[in-house]
Amino acid sequence: MPTTHPIFKKHNTLVREYPSLSRYISAILPSQIHTRIAKNDPATPRTKREQEFRKGRKNAQALLQQLGCQETVGRAEDRTPVWPAGFAGSISHSDRWTWVAIGRKTHLNSIGIDTEPLVNTETRNLLEPEIATVTEWKIAQATRLLPNQIFTLVFSAKEAFFKCWYPLTKQYLDFNQITIEDANPKYLWASTNCEATPDLPIQRLKVLFHFSATDAFTATWINR
Repeated sequence: MPTTHPIFKKHNTLVREYPSLSRYISAILPSQIHTRIAKNDPATPRTKREQEFRKGRKNAQALLQQLGCQETVGRAEDRTPVWPAGFAGSISHSDRWTWVAIGRKTHLNSIGIDTEPLVNTETRNLLEPEIATVTEWKIAQATRLLPNQIFTLVFSAKEAFFKCWYPLTKQYLDFNQITIEDANPKYLWASTNCEATPDLPIQRLKVLFHFSATDAFTATWINR
């Protein structure tokens, strides 16, 4: 599973123009996770991915500076961020948004976030068997969302789970290696059948979610 999929304005601007996203950031995530979200500028397919990459790193750098860290965000061979010592973080891109979440290692071992645009019915029907089992789709109905929202949520939740898991284990997970075990209108429980490690002694994580009019936002983390 790739670490990102195609699928910031300042905080006071966010509050004014995007109150639902502001409520999501402030009310759902714990205070030890600091976030920054930006609306993406239009880009051609040829330049879109590189623009997203630069914007993600730029906003991560700005957020680190707010936390008193002047070090830069590195880049591993697999293109994942290398965070400065003492910090854990995650970056996600969608067609509309670039989102960064960072926490201090004194509080958090890892963070995984993801944002995805709402899929259409054709995409949902085509990909449902690849993303989750029939049992998982039935469990996810407890979120009380519409079918296309449920599909987008489960896809995004598994992405966030992977992005939280990978920095600690360096293990790639396919969609069928992450299972939705429980759900309600506020969060999902997801787990993996992969072996736990000393850095990641738990295999079951709560994934919080929020929907704007057009996008899903999911987040999970592991406390120290």
